[in-house]
Amino acid sequence: MPRSVSPDEPRPVGRFVWDATTGQWSWDAGMYHLHGYRGCAVAVDTDLVLEHKREEDRAHAMVLLDAAATGDQHFSNYHHIVDVDGNERTVLTVGTSRLEPVGTTTPHRYSRGFMVDVTDDEVRSARLAVERARQHAASIQQSLGLLMGTLGLTEEAAFAVLSRLSQHHNVRVRDLAPRFMAAAASTATRSPRDLTELLTKEATALALERRQQLAPSPSGPRP
Repeated sequence: MPRSVSPDEPRPVGRFVWDATTGQWSWDAGMYHLHGYRGCAVAVDTDLVLEHKREEDRAHAMVLLDAAATGDQHFSNYHHIVDVDGNERTVLTVGTSRLEPVGTTTPHRYSRGFMVDVTDDEVRSARLAVERARQHAASIQQSLGLLMGTLGLTEEAAFAVLSRLSQHHNVRVRDLAPRFMAAAASTATRSPRDLTELLTKEATALALERRQQLAPSPSGPRP
């Protein structure tokens, strides 16, 4: 049995790659550290990954693995792992799954991501952060889908439209996206011109609100 890492050591961040096509896993040193291993000699497979999950988290982990193996997606999971000494860690896993070319063979589906220890006093803030990230990610993806479908853009080009408009008006994409979707939902027209005008209108309004919030409050008695 490899030597275990003391729970008093600094909390690591680990990165992983999973080839869903072949089932092969790759962990960096941080992932081994998180799971309590000293060194990187242990062979990693899906059984070992699931073995380190807390029992009540395994079923959900299997659902996420199945989903990552069948479609492109972003994923995040707040869960618990148990290291080789039986110490429990609360962790946040974030990553993406997509098809990637492998030489001249059929593309493989890879999941790439990272895991970070958020045990103890970070647990509550981590839960809130995950929920906010999910909400922001959903509205951004919906905005991209609407721009792609209406304007005939690729995902990269659609994101470039959102990004450049947000930079021009000095607003955040994550704030612009939900406003844009809410406005689009209440508008019957769906022509490319109408949609781009609506997006620009919402960015302008958001920028104005931001400037008003940042403006100093008037001081002194009124005349």
